[in-house]
Amino acid sequence: MSSVINETLLAIKAAFEAGVNIFNGGTAVSSSNPLPVLSKLDPATASTQGALSGTLVKAWITCPAVAAKFSSVQIFNPVGSGVNLLIIGLAGYNTSTSMKWYQHLNSTKLSTLGGYQQNLKSGNAALPIEMYYQNLDSKTATNALGVTVSATAPAGGSLQLTGENICITEGYGLHYEADTANIGITMTAHIIASPNT
Repeated sequence: MSSVINETLLAIKAAFEAGVNIFNGGTAVSSSNPLPVLSKLDPATASTQGALSGTLVKAWITCPAVAAKFSSVQIFNPVGSGVNLLIIGLAGYNTSTSMKWYQHLNSTKLSTLGGYQQNLKSGNAALPIEMYYQNLDSKTATNALGVTVSATAPAGGSLQLTGENICITEGYGLHYEADTANIGITMTAHIIASPNT
């Protein structure tokens, strides 16, 4: 293996000696004009860098139980926010019983603004995220994302598949509906906001 690397490096050296150049910004690469090197992770997709740069928040929203109603919670990206919201971690907790949560990604806001968020870089401001809840008379007829996820009280459970990332663009929200009436629910999320340019 090392002989292959050595031969490749020798071939590159010979190409440079023969006058072949690599350009960076229109100027040949040299010791005074080196190739750019990525020195940190992309804050748009890496949670560690998102926390360091102040673009990662932890958010949570609760919908209280109401008799004969289905609890629903939502993370919404308002029009004009200037960002895409990347959901990198999501969990749900029930006040009682074991039940399924139904997942929907659409442009309809739930009725009541609520919830909390904390930027995970101390001293940084909140991100342009809205959270809503609503006690529904009935569940949404279609399951837009095609999955149901079980969560068991009180410990709860993940609402995302392993490795699943969900991107919420401006004017859309991700909401979950309880499968059982008269059950309070709480959703927590880790969200990275990245410019949508």
